[in-house]
Amino acid sequence: MHHRTILGITLATILLFSMTASALAQEGAFSARILAKGKKSNMLLLVINSPKSTGSIHQIDIEFTKGSPVVAITRGWDSDKSGNSITLTAKRNDIRPGEKGIFIIRVSDLSSAAFEWSLKDKDGNELRSGTVSKIRVKEPPDSGSILPPAAPEVAVNKFTAMQGEQITITGKGYTADSGVIIYIDQQEIARTNTDSKGMFNTVLTIQNNIAAGLHLLKAVDSSNKSSLIQIMVEAPQSSLPPLQGGRMEVRIDKEEYSPGDLIRIQGSAVFDRPVSLQIVDPTGGIVCGANPPVNNKTLLWDATCSIPGNAVSGRYVLEAKQVPHKTTTVFNVKARSTGDDGGSGGTGGEPGEDAGPLKLSTDKEKYKVGDVVKITVAGARSQSLLDIILDGPGSLLDYKRVTVDQAGSYTLSYPVSGSESVGVWKISAKQKDAEQKKEWIVRAQFTVEAS
Repeated sequence: MHHRTILGITLATILLFSMTASALAQEGAFSARILAKGKKSNMLLLVINSPKSTGSIHQIDIEFTKGSPVVAITRGWDSDKSGNSITLTAKRNDIRPGEKGIFIIRVSDLSSAAFEWSLKDKDGNELRSGTVSKIRVKEPPDSGSILPPAAPEVAVNKFTAMQGEQITITGKGYTADSGVIIYIDQQEIARTNTDSKGMFNTVLTIQNNIAAGLHLLKAVDSSNKSSLIQIMVEAPQSSLPPLQGGRMEVRIDKEEYSPGDLIRIQGSAVFDRPVSLQIVDPTGGIVCGANPPVNNKTLLWDATCSIPGNAVSGRYVLEAKQVPHKTTTVFNVKARSTGDDGGSGGTGGEPGEDAGPLKLSTDKEKYKVGDVVKITVAGARSQSLLDIILDGPGSLLDYKRVTVDQAGSYTLSYPVSGSESVGVWKISAKQKDAEQKKEWIVRAQFTVEAS
């Protein structure tokens, strides 16, 4: 006689809306609790596999009977949207007994959203299914006040994309009939225009020079209205086998870096204790040290290190160690040319970029928290528009559109404050030359240290 495996799973969905509300749906030993709070259109889906379960969750099928899904934000899972349905499939690890998974789904009309769900194992067998009924949300009373204009919003059809993959970017709340520049971090990746309602829709390809990891995508119009979101870029699966715990191994995201670049490091370990990392430059100096923790289940770890802005060029050695085990890998740092003015001079930047007549410099290479950085751009066209982008540590990102003087120069005084500003800052200045049909771009960087 066939006995169906009973899987004890708790599914919790947090809907971000105006007031708190809750509903409870039960099916045997299964329960789903729904909470609503806030004024955003994001649904946080929390899937918890009971420690008493005997199966792992590999696939989650969600079909909206009311409301409509816009996009799913997942990490380590593929999301496939078709009409009012979204299928989430594990790329790396299933949700095993005693574990949980968190997913964010943007949904239209949250106040009346309802959906059916189904959980499946790797063989496609259904483990559990159920229905989440309409969420009744009580709107706050109308205060009679006049609301300010809505801030611009930028969105993507997928928050996780592979290098070489296309994504669709949409925006609303921008200036009508305006040009829009789209950046990933400080790199311009596309230009488009809004319609008469201040909306835009464009498709772009994630280029291979955008490293794997989290990035800030920002859309700025000609009136300096801007909005930004985070996206995850993943590298295509390489020919290397997946990392496995129980042996020392280290991998990096590239073979060559520039001064100021961030190195993304992954590895496996032998023991459930922190790994000792260090990077040694060609002169024998240690340019980075870290002790990343190790996952006690997978024995995998990851870390990041920054190449100093004044790093020498040549061959660098990265060593990962858990006594008595150790492993190494090597990479190159390419030379960085400097300008004629100031403390830190500009370069032509990434391959294929041309600085043209532009020069970019700062008055010093290193600053303390609370200092004012003086950034000077020279060589631009007289009294023309110029874009200056400052890409700071973490999520710090700033954009300035300025008009240079008759001599083609501009000096920006930029204060750096707060502990979040400590680290390497990258600057880029951009200008289009309509006559030569080229875009000039020059880059520089500076470092902020704690006071």
